[in-house]
Amino acid sequence: MTAPDGSEGRILIRDTWGTDIVNDLKPEAGDVVLYKTRFSGFYETELDSVLKTAGIKHLIVTGCTTSVCVESTIRDAFFRDYHCILLTDCTSEPISWERLKEQS
Repeated sequence: MTAPDGSEGRILIRDTWGTDIVNDLKPEAGDVVLYKTRFSGFYETELDSVLKTAGIKHLIVTGCTTSVCVESTIRDAFFRDYHCILLTDCTSEPISWERLKEQS
C-alpha cells in the first residue's frame, strides 16, 4: 500500500497513518480506546469487561471488512448476550460482491 507520503508500507499497523483515528471521531477525556489484534473486537481485549462494567447490553456496530471483522465481533457479542444493531450504511467491504463475481 502506498502511504500518503508516497512510501510503500503495510496496512493496519498500529500507530501508523493507516490506523489513525479521524479527527471527527477523536477520543475525548474519559473515552476508552481499545486495540484489537484479531478479527473480533472481543478477542483478548478488555471490551467485554468495559461494556459489562458500564451496564451496556445493546451495541450499535459499524466498521470495515463487514464479512470478516464486523461479523466476527457481532458473533462474539451475541455469544456474550449483547443485542447488536448493524448500521449497513456505516460498513464496508474492500472488494464489493459485484467485483468478486466479475473476477470469477
